[in-house]
Amino acid sequence: MDRYFPQKFAGNVLLSYMTLECIVKFFPKYYPENYGTLHSFIEDKNVWEATYNWEGIHRVGTSLLEKLETEPEFVDHFLKTWKSKIPALKNYQKQLAMIDLKRCSEEELKTMFNKMIYLLQDEYGFPMLCDAFGLHSEEILIEKLKKIVPNDNIAPYLSTLISPVFESFTGREAKSLLKIMACMDETQRKKILEGDFTLDPETDSMLDEHVKNYFWITNCYDRGVRVGRDHFFRQMQESFKENIHPGEMLAEIDKKIQRNIAAKEKIMRELNFDQKLRNFIRWIDNISYVHDERKGIMMEAFFYIQEIVREVSRRRGIPMDHLNSCFHFEIFGKMPGDEEIRERLKSIYYRIGPDDFYYCTGEEVEKFRKEILEEGTGEVGREFRGNAASPGVAVGRVRMINTVSEIGRIQKGDVLVTGMTRPDYVIGMKKAVAIVTDEGGITCHAAIVSRELGIPCVIGTRIATKVLKDGMLVEVSGNHGRVKILE
Repeated sequence: MDRYFPQKFAGNVLLSYMTLECIVKFFPKYYPENYGTLHSFIEDKNVWEATYNWEGIHRVGTSLLEKLETEPEFVDHFLKTWKSKIPALKNYQKQLAMIDLKRCSEEELKTMFNKMIYLLQDEYGFPMLCDAFGLHSEEILIEKLKKIVPNDNIAPYLSTLISPVFESFTGREAKSLLKIMACMDETQRKKILEGDFTLDPETDSMLDEHVKNYFWITNCYDRGVRVGRDHFFRQMQESFKENIHPGEMLAEIDKKIQRNIAAKEKIMRELNFDQKLRNFIRWIDNISYVHDERKGIMMEAFFYIQEIVREVSRRRGIPMDHLNSCFHFEIFGKMPGDEEIRERLKSIYYRIGPDDFYYCTGEEVEKFRKEILEEGTGEVGREFRGNAASPGVAVGRVRMINTVSEIGRIQKGDVLVTGMTRPDYVIGMKKAVAIVTDEGGITCHAAIVSRELGIPCVIGTRIATKVLKDGMLVEVSGNHGRVKILE
C-alpha cells in the first residue's frame, strides 16, 4: 500500500493547482527524477491538503544525495541557475504594476495571466528538490554525527548545525519595521498606542518604502492581496503594547546570525569535519535559504496573478471565490457551470502526475480521502516524538490552529500546534513558547522561524493535531523532538 506525506494549508483550486503543476511540468525539465503523482483535497473553499508519495520523495532525495557526493559543484550550479530565473519574474511584475488592467482587452489579460503563471512556475519548479532534501537531511545528518560525536550526545550539536545563517523574508520584514519603530520618539509611540497613525515626513517615507517592499506579506495559496499602511500600523501598535525596545532587538538580530555562524564553524573544527560533511552542512544552509526565499517570491507573484483574476471578476460579474475554484486553464477557456462551482466550493479532489490529471467533487472525494489521507494514530500514551527543529524546553497550553483566521486565538505562553505553519502565522508564532507540527523537515517554515525566534520546535510528528486538544498542558522538548502531555 502506498504511503503518503500530507501537508495542510489554506489554499484554493486556482493557486494550489498552479503550484503543484510546476512540480510535475517544470521540475523534471531540470532534474532527472520526479515526485510522481500529487494528490490534493480542498474543502470549504480553502482548506487544502496536498500529498506527496513517499516513494517519490525517497526517489528524488536519494538521487540528490548521490549527486552531492559525486558533484560538490552542484550546489553552486543549483543556486546560480535558480537565481538566474528570478529577474524575469520580478521585471514582468514591475511591468504589470504600471498597467491599467481596466483598459486591457480580454486577449491581453489572457496573455499576461499565462505569462505570469509560466514565469512563476519556471522559477518555483526548479528548486522543488528542496522538499525532498529537507525531509531526508536530518535523518542523514544524525547518522553522520553518531559516527563522530562522543557518547552519542548529538542533540546540542544538531541544533547548532541546523541553526540559520541567513535572515528569512519574514525576518527581514520584521527588521525593516523595527527600524521604523526605532526612529520614533516617545511622543510618536504614544500616539500610535492611542490609534493616531500620523507620522513625521521622514518616518512616513520609511513606512511607504516598507509597504512597497512587503505589501504581499500575508499572501499564501488561498489569496494574493495587497496590505497597506494600516496593517503595519497595527503590528507596530501591538509591539508597543508589549513595551519592546526596537533598537535593542535590532542589535540582537544582527548578533544572533553571527553567533550562529561562529558556533557552527567551531563545531565543525572541533569534530574535525571532512570536506564532504562540510559540504553537506553548507547544502543544508543553502536549501533552507532557497526553501524560504522562493516562498516569498511566490507570495508576491500571487498578488499579480490575482489582480488579473480580480479584473476578470469585475468584468464578468463572477465572484472571486468562484474564479478561485477554477483551474487556471479554465479562466480564459471553458468555464465550469454554476452547479459545478458550488460543488467545488464544498469539496474537490484532484491529482496531477507526469501523464495524469483527474478531479472529482461530491461523494467520490470521500473515497479518495479514505484511501490516501486516513490513517490511525496507534497507541500514543502521554508522549510522542517528532523531529527536533529548534532547541529548548517549554511548557504551555495547547492552542490548535487550523487556518490563519484562528491566529488571533493564540495567547502569550501558548504552544502552537498545527499541521504546518506558513508566513502569515508569524504574528502568532511570536507569542508562542513552542511550536509543534504534523509535517515538515528541518528546512521547513516552522523550523526556520522557530530558530530565528529562539523557541523550541518539534516538527514532523504526523499525529500532533490528532492527539492534542485545545487547552492541554504539554511539555515540548526541542532538544529531543519530544512532546509530553502533562494534563
